[in-house]
Amino acid sequence: MTVHPSQFPGAVRRQLVAALRAGNVPPKFLYDSVRQTQKWLEVHQAHSPSRINADVTRIYDAAFEDALGQALGQAGA
Repeated sequence: MTVHPSQFPGAVRRQLVAALRAGNVPPKFLYDSVRQTQKWLEVHQAHSPSRINADVTRIYDAAFEDALGQALGQAGA
């Protein structure tokens, strides 16, 4: 297995420090552990419009149904 030098611990730490100084956190740092992943999923469930707004949920459901219908139509062609 080869690990790219940009992912060596020192480089990763420098990336995180630079990102924090710039006021943003790259997504790769949000999911470094199972616990962090679970916490971010909780935030998503609590605040994502697709989870808390019925109109958005209907839009996603309609889009899924349309895509499924198109896929099934193409499969039968």
